[in-house]
Amino acid sequence: MAKSIKVVRCPHCGSVAKTNVKTDHFRCASCNTEYYLDNDDININITGSMRPPSNPVAPRTKNVAYLAILIVVVLGVLLITGIIFTNKPDTRPDPGTATPTLDFSGAGSMLYQNTVTGKAVLMRLAREHLQQADGEMKYVNTHVVFIDPASRKRIKSQILFRNIRRLDPYFPLFYVMPDESVYMHYPGEKLFAIDRQTNQLNNASESLFESHPELGSGIAKVRVDDDGYMELLINTGKEYYYVPKTDSLFSKEKGLYQLLKKLERDVYFQFNTGKLIKLTRTGAYSRHRADTLVAERTFFDPSILFTDSGNLIIASRVNAADDAPVLLQSLNVTNGTIRWTLPVRDMNYEHMIRCKEGFAVQYSANSKLDYISGVLFLSASGKITGDYLIKRNE
Repeated sequence: MAKSIKVVRCPHCGSVAKTNVKTDHFRCASCNTEYYLDNDDININITGSMRPPSNPVAPRTKNVAYLAILIVVVLGVLLITGIIFTNKPDTRPDPGTATPTLDFSGAGSMLYQNTVTGKAVLMRLAREHLQQADGEMKYVNTHVVFIDPASRKRIKSQILFRNIRRLDPYFPLFYVMPDESVYMHYPGEKLFAIDRQTNQLNNASESLFESHPELGSGIAKVRVDDDGYMELLINTGKEYYYVPKTDSLFSKEKGLYQLLKKLERDVYFQFNTGKLIKLTRTGAYSRHRADTLVAERTFFDPSILFTDSGNLIIASRVNAADDAPVLLQSLNVTNGTIRWTLPVRDMNYEHMIRCKEGFAVQYSANSKLDYISGVLFLSASGKITGDYLIKRNE
């Protein structure tokens, strides 16, 4: 009987790949099964042993079923585990809210009165050193921390700069205007103002640009004057004079001085060559009479820390030596005689405010007192009522 032409497949794995063993006898190239053809009815008969195919053609239904069962079991375990642990509190620290380690050394600070509570607030700048993957600490975050020195508690904090170079200049200068507003001049000609109501340090340049489009090119240089104005050099090369108290901007000195004369107080004090001078307004156009108080006394390295209609508080060294101890004194505003004096101390009195607690004065010391600093609280009679002491590197 003639053979029909058809594709011969392995009876075990279905592969068509094979080798001829002899006439009508074959060996499967996939599973090694030997089989032969029956010439009468074209039956395929298995004669040799079998091994599992190396590349099976037919789908492995059992393995698929086993895999599906395994997946279901794993998902079930994960679901049960998730339910169990979801109900447990996470006691791990949140890296986003963890308190960073801050370095307050040499970063600057300023004392002011909060206009809502009337209490003294100490604003301190600090640096958070950032460690890179290679272990280096080339960058820092700059923080601003607001502290209640009377209760020694931290009020709030904010991040002023992120990821700035550690070795860049970072020590700021602070200025108190006649209206008691406080400005911070940061290296790089950055100007900030303390919001004494909300205890916040804000970018003063941005507010200037909003109200005065003439400054829109940006500030190249800024100089803050104790008389209550700022000299601004903008990026176009033009110079302006700005008075924060009235939000006034001048391109010429004439207009500036006319405004400053109007803003001058009726009575104020100043030191001139070691003598205390009282200036009293006598008429229009800022005319003042100058009187020397306690003419027989010479003041050494003096500074006026606080003055109002009934108080004049000064700091001065006890003698002409550069490192002489310092006196803190309250003088009579009429004749300059001494009302009270604090014991002599080897420290610098930097800034003083009137506050709910009485008076608060910011101080710092040199190596003689191991570089301590802090805020001293005084009553109207000069009695020390509190001392917020900050030790070196604290």
